[in-house]
Amino acid sequence: MHLKKTGWWLTVGFALICLLPFAGVIAGSLRYPGPLPVTLEQYGRALLQNMTFYTGFWNSCWNTVLILAINIPISMLAGFGFSQYWFPGKDALYWLYVVLMLMPFQAVVVPQYIILQKTGLLGSRWAVILPCAFSTFAAFLLSQYMKGISRELLDAGRIDGLGEFALFWKLAAPLCRPAVTAAVVLVFFSSWSMVEQPVVFLDEISRFPLPVLLSRSAALFDGTAPACGILFSILPILLYRFCYNDLVEGISLGCVK
Repeated sequence: MHLKKTGWWLTVGFALICLLPFAGVIAGSLRYPGPLPVTLEQYGRALLQNMTFYTGFWNSCWNTVLILAINIPISMLAGFGFSQYWFPGKDALYWLYVVLMLMPFQAVVVPQYIILQKTGLLGSRWAVILPCAFSTFAAFLLSQYMKGISRELLDAGRIDGLGEFALFWKLAAPLCRPAVTAAVVLVFFSSWSMVEQPVVFLDEISRFPLPVLLSRSAALFDGTAPACGILFSILPILLYRFCYNDLVEGISLGCVK
């Protein structure tokens, strides 16, 4: 009983420590030079008067949407292939996926930079989108989850006349909704908050996503940077809130299998 209570207090203490930076940003967003100690003026200025916020926000939206639109379908197909079929070099390719998933951005930035430069994509929006769109984490997560799909179910579908793509689309994909949701949420978080890739691969401020603009200069936001950061955090918080159950189920079952 004593150990349980101690563990509870430690958990609460660590949670409070983790929330302190966010609480500081919220407090900072409620201050603005003027007579009132607490004001929403920062939010009004960010939403109505600051074009830098909208430039960075829409850049983040476009990058994230395009990354998800490419990465998730490819990862679903790759996960289905790894989990349900055998082909020459399957194990080597699978472990290559795992190695690429574990490698940090700093380890691959030079070859990515050279490839983007040679292909003429360096400096364009696609220089940020394509390397992230073909990341391997979602494929690994989905392949682990799809290993639990019953082969008898797929064989029954084949007997009923379904082709291989129909098996994937009509049977496997619906069964993997929690894992797909988890992959979408995790890829979204990674894409929504990325800083290093745009800093290295882009050179025009008009193409920078909002996290880069916020980290580069608070002067660009005319004293509204804390409010811009809070507004930028609303969508990930809502996504986490409404996808929490599928996120937990997709990650836990994918890791166990």
